[in-house]
Amino acid sequence: MQFLELEKSQFSAQKFFISYTEENEFSALLKDIDQQSQGYFSSLKNKNTAFTTAKKNIFLEIPNLAANIAVVQLNSGNINSKIAEFAKACREIAREYQLEKIAVDIDFCSDLAAKKQVLRALVDSFYSFNSYRKEAKFDLNQIQIAISTTDSATKTAIKWAKTYAEAAKFCRDLSNTPANICTPTYLAAQAKTLEKLPAVTVEILDKAAIAAEKMGGLLAVSQGSEEEPRFIAVEYRPKNAKNSRPIVLVGKGVCFDAGGISLKPAAEMDLMKYDKCGATTVLSAIYAAAQAELPLHIVALIAATENLPSGTAIKPGDIISTKSGKTVEILNTDAEGRLILADAISYSEKYQPQYLIDIATLTGACVIALGSVRAGLFTNNEELGKLLINAGEEIHDRAWNMPTDSEYGEMMKSPFADLANISGKREAGAATAAAFLQEFLPEKTAWAHLDIAGVAWKSAGEEKGSTARPLALIFNFLSNLAD
Repeated sequence: MQFLELEKSQFSAQKFFISYTEENEFSALLKDIDQQSQGYFSSLKNKNTAFTTAKKNIFLEIPNLAANIAVVQLNSGNINSKIAEFAKACREIAREYQLEKIAVDIDFCSDLAAKKQVLRALVDSFYSFNSYRKEAKFDLNQIQIAISTTDSATKTAIKWAKTYAEAAKFCRDLSNTPANICTPTYLAAQAKTLEKLPAVTVEILDKAAIAAEKMGGLLAVSQGSEEEPRFIAVEYRPKNAKNSRPIVLVGKGVCFDAGGISLKPAAEMDLMKYDKCGATTVLSAIYAAAQAELPLHIVALIAATENLPSGTAIKPGDIISTKSGKTVEILNTDAEGRLILADAISYSEKYQPQYLIDIATLTGACVIALGSVRAGLFTNNEELGKLLINAGEEIHDRAWNMPTDSEYGEMMKSPFADLANISGKREAGAATAAAFLQEFLPEKTAWAHLDIAGVAWKSAGEEKGSTARPLALIFNFLSNLAD
């Protein structure tokens, strides 16, 4: 999707221009359009027509104007609800009239954060996945943003949104790709394409190299599948990087999760192609950072595998050794993500990260706790936690601080190994999973864990599929660090 700036003198000639009223007051641009049409809209308002109350109105033949005009009536709620309402109306209008491009008036968003948020909402609203359809869904190609020449906040937001739009499409397309195509080898090949970007290098470890690194967690999870695992390291290192130690992003890349021997129920198992969304997020974040030429040294690490049942799969009661040397008793083979993340987190020590952030569709318990509204954020560093929370609030891709008390770690002890991969209790599943990961941190590392199981995809209806969350949060966090 393209974003283009639309100068004030041009908007009246667009095929379809979408503006708004707020509490029955015209926007500044709509007032200009009204003047050009010799008071056409004012007369409708003065006649007390449905124009003042309908959620949206479409005007196709307007005196003295070449443009078709849609007017969205925004409610008096907070800015988040207005943005959601406006993006939904734009999508409905574009699809109803099968528009390839639209011009929009976003002046109701007064500051930079809100402008970035509304553009992100428009990007997300118009996404469609057409790779495996004979007849493609409707797809909008271009959004033009009405802008005055002195509006620097809008210009900055457009620049951010252009990059986000490309990265979000990459993320959602890869996340939506089914497991018979998106194997660990395919995921690694997609990561390799990022080397076309400036200052990006990619290293792929095959099964033999993974074994040489003693990544016992990744090897154990993969051993039930015929597909070999891959370990992916993507590094973006611009010459002007502000940080002497990199920001390391770790992504869970389970390309399909059947649960292994601890087999999942059949209902909605198709959604387990989305167990790679942590991986697609970190790949897309480094894609966005490189496209935007952010002056930051960033590394993305991905452990990629499938988790399937077979005669060679790991079993409950097995004990494995991880890259760190710590042993883990397997009590549930469906708690596999933490095993591969443990190895990736241990591998990150070679980079001596300034910040280490792992992103994973890790626990159903986090879905129960927070639903699809917020990701769960666990951290050992208050400063890093605030940076991530604030970045998410700004862009409306929100996270919530979750506890990391030492008692959760005690619940992960095993009588037979250093750790168990589940606590054996139903309580605090998201917190105990985070506590397990914390056991593998390089010493004195500022770390955050984002459990995105509730936010990474929608499971039903027209919008079923990847949401690209929390890409907007992470890209905004990196953009803020770069400023």
